[in-house]
Amino acid sequence: MITTSATDMMKRYGTTLVELAIVIGIMAIVTLPVATLLTEGSRTNLVALQTSRDQAAARAILDEVVRMARRATMPPDVVANSGHLSLTVPVVDRTNGQVTGSTTYDYLYSSGAGLFYKTVGSGVQTVFPDGLEKGRITVVSFSIASNVLTATVTAGGGVAPQTTLTTQVILPNK
Repeated sequence: MITTSATDMMKRYGTTLVELAIVIGIMAIVTLPVATLLTEGSRTNLVALQTSRDQAAARAILDEVVRMARRATMPPDVVANSGHLSLTVPVVDRTNGQVTGSTTYDYLYSSGAGLFYKTVGSGVQTVFPDGLEKGRITVVSFSIASNVLTATVTAGGGVAPQTTLTTQVILPNK
């Protein structure tokens, strides 16, 4: 017959401090890579989101400039390869299709503010595109050579890599 003492029973049913430390160590080894994976995934998502926003803002600026340059009645006024462009666009009466005047569109990049501004006529200077975050657009330049307007926009920085978009528009001979 096998007999057991009270101390033998305690050893079988309890856990020791060493066993508890081993379990905690195993849990740490398993959870650390998972936490690292989640952190890196979150960081990658943030960079992709910011890059997407930067590209959308740069594309909106270029699309606006191209649209207005194609409608311009006179050659654009470009200030020395800078971020300033002035376009004169005809105002057309939608009811009869007659030109009733013209409006000037001024586009200006302010490197100090890190923002791109648009002014229509003698109106108020507004940030373009709407919702543009300060400092996201880093370079805007316009140049004209042989009746071709070249517009370049660089956006990004910080956590997101910089994105440079360039477009060229053949200007109408008017």
